[in-house]
Amino acid sequence: MVASSIIDAIIQFTYKEDHYHLPENPFVQNMLKLLESEDDVDVSFVVGNEQLGCKRFGAHRLILRSNAPILSNFCGDSENTADIFIKDTKPHVFGYILRFVYRGSPPTDANMIKAGREIIDACDLYGVVGLKMAAGGALVRGCIIDIENAADLFQYADAKTCPLLKEYTLSYIAARMRDVIKTESYRNMKQCPRLMEEIMLAVQSTSNLDGRFGGTTSMLSVDKLRENLKKLGLDMDGSREVLTHRLNDSNST
Repeated sequence: MVASSIIDAIIQFTYKEDHYHLPENPFVQNMLKLLESEDDVDVSFVVGNEQLGCKRFGAHRLILRSNAPILSNFCGDSENTADIFIKDTKPHVFGYILRFVYRGSPPTDANMIKAGREIIDACDLYGVVGLKMAAGGALVRGCIIDIENAADLFQYADAKTCPLLKEYTLSYIAARMRDVIKTESYRNMKQCPRLMEEIMLAVQSTSNLDGRFGGTTSMLSVDKLRENLKKLGLDMDGSREVLTHRLNDSNST
């Protein structure tokens, strides 16, 4: 007689997490709804002027204090409920600022390219660094640079501490120097020896170029510097020199 055995097995399947269709965290959408509904607002901005048009924006001091402390300083005393007048910013640009402060996402690239300088100027004024960096990146991706505006954009990027835009325009100028020097914006830049020296160094050595206009990269690009700083949990704002110094300091500790 042959003995036999029976094996009773239970097979359990494990699904990957993305098969579970979990709801998204509603926090971001709720913050945007809070801004748009103006529920419980405790500060009011009247933005624009007769030429720009005016629009009133309600906001919340606590959120401004957390996400835009410089803009929060415009509000003054927490018990002061008077309107805060902002005359030098267009209403739609201020709207971009508030939406970024509340939900952390920038407007579309098309909108940032269209109002790039205005957004950067406002971000510089109110200390909204993330949107300022996003706008600078959008201008680079939009390839808005040409022979006529290259020197002007280079000066602007330097003045506003937009290192990605400055790096891009410097590469373009160095590659198209013979054409750029004929422009009025380049002639105006001769009043700034420091910037002229940067351009001359870039022209003399392709090591300062980023490859998009014929150069090669022998030092970290602004984008790479920011990437490395982000991985280390460090501040990504500042000029190329500041970013490089910050990264070198972190590597030496």
